[in-house]
Amino acid sequence: FALLDKGAEQVNLKSFKYYDRMLPAQDSLSDNRSLGNLIALPLQGKALQDGNSAFIDGNWNAYPDQWRILFSKPRLSQEFVEEKIKEWTNPI
Repeated sequence: FALLDKGAEQVNLKSFKYYDRMLPAQDSLSDNRSLGNLIALPLQGKALQDGNSAFIDGNWNAYPDQWRILFSKPRLSQEFVEEKIKEWTNPI
């Protein structure tokens, strides 16, 4: 749960210790490229309209253009992600 705990720190939660899974649960996408889980992504549209899911700024306000925010972020390399996993799962 080290990665969940690090995520909790980023959004000022005490812990994710009661969470039993992380979604999306699949490691890869099928040929039809559907995410196929219970998360309504901000880009889905209806979730944002209903106030259920959004990319937000530092003041907890939803960005008006969710796609622009997503595309403005750099893609993380596999090496970067693996390094963070090692860093966050090993005690200092």
